Amino acid sequence: MSHEPLITNLTLFYQTLAALQHISPSNILLPPNQISITAANDAGLCPEAIDLLNRLPHLCSSISSLPILPDGTQAVFYTSEEECLEWSRTPTYQDAPEIASSAFVLTNPNIYGTSLIYDTLSRKLLPWEAWAKHGDFEISEMENPFEDCDGDAKPADEILKSWIGNFITLAWVPFGDQIVVEPDEDEVRDAMRDVDVMVQYQAQFIQWSFRDVYISAGWDIDASDLEGAKIDFDADDFAVKKAVWIEETQEMLDRAYEQQWPWGKIHTELGGELAHNQRARLLDAVIGDGYQQRHIEL
Repeated sequence: MSHEPLITNLTLFYQTLAALQHISPSNILLPPNQISITAANDAGLCPEAIDLLNRLPHLCSSISSLPILPDGTQAVFYTSEEECLEWSRTPTYQDAPEIASSAFVLTNPNIYGTSLIYDTLSRKLLPWEAWAKHGDFEISEMENPFEDCDGDAKPADEILKSWIGNFITLAWVPFGDQIVVEPDEDEVRDAMRDVDVMVQYQAQFIQWSFRDVYISAGWDIDASDLEGAKIDFDADDFAVKKAVWIEETQEMLDRAYEQQWPWGKIHTELGGELAHNQRARLLDAVIGDGYQQRHIEL
């Protein structure tokens, strides 16, 4: 069994980010690449892991702070000039615990995100969420985390194709320096009980509605693959519409704060999919006598 599913789909994942203008195509370092053999050996990586890392696409370190998943997860940079890869086997990015020499991390969880771990023996990916789903698991206590995590370790193409699909359908929307998702109903209901956090979800709904700009520039959210999604997408038209949308939306939000518009009027005036979004409308119920609308900033 080869590692081609990882190589192919990781490349496609990065190309999807580039197609959506979240990163530049020049940020993608296509194989063959060359990581430091000395640093890899010092980190304890096995020969097969080192060979595979040279055959993987990587991102350049100039975008080190840019998230590539909605939870803030960032890329890792095996091709940087730093002669240290000790973090390659520490999913929590702390001193310990270490994973097997046959495995390595492909993302930096950035505290609350996902450490994506690949095992060259099982050919599986494990999205490790140390502060969320896997909060009760300790890698150091596991004989094999790829077998002990309730089946979360899966073939590389299964996980990466799912992520790519979320970008193609714009369930995940690149906006500025983040990846935005539509708040789920439980989050919205939590906001209904706490008006102090409501403005956070109001902003998130508005940022997520930025997907309308992608669609108006030709992105096809119903396409079955990346080629189909981007075939009519005009990046220049998108750049113009993006600038106009951000300026006009923020001006409207400033006016809404000054005039104390209710949330119902705000999301209706914004139009598009957000105007009739059922989850967004749940927040209408929070508005009551004496409530002061907070200032929403993009």
